[in-house]
Amino acid sequence: MTKRTEATAEVFDADLARSAIALILEGQEPPFEGRVRERMEEALWFESPVDLVGAGMDYFGPVARKARRPLAGFSKRDVADTTNVVWLDLDPPPGAAADDGALLVAEAGRRLEGLRALGLRPSAFVFSGRGCWAYWKLDPTSPRPRPRP
Repeated sequence: MTKRTEATAEVFDADLARSAIALILEGQEPPFEGRVRERMEEALWFESPVDLVGAGMDYFGPVARKARRPLAGFSKRDVADTTNVVWLDLDPPPGAAADDGALLVAEAGRRLEGLRALGLRPSAFVFSGRGCWAYWKLDPTSPRPRPRP
C-alpha cells in the first residue's frame, strides 16, 4: 500500500492491510477511489473493495464517492452523503524525520496504545509509513457532518 522503509517493512503485512481496507469499505456503495503515489492527480475507480485492494493502491478514500469524477483533484462535495466509518488521522510529531522508520513505527504504536488507554478500540489501525489512521465501523450508516458557519 505504501512506500516501506526497512523498519516499516518488518511490520508491514500485505494481507492484513488488504483485510483492513476491505473492512473499512464494507457496506458502502461504489464507486471507490484509489490513487498511486507517482500519479496523485489521477483518480482510479473501483466497483468493489476487493478490486481496489487487488490493484495495490497507495491511497484510497475511506468513504465511497457519489460518482466517478472526470477531473483530477479532491473535493468533499463528491463524497457520499452517508457512511459507516469514521476515522482519526494521526500525523507524526512535528519535526519527525520522514526517513526514520523505527521512530515512526514506535510513535504509531504509542498512538494506538493511547487510544486503547482511553477505551477507544479502533476497528482497524493503519500505519502508512509516515502517519497512521484509526478507523471505527459504524452501524448503521451515519450522515456526513455538515460544516458549521
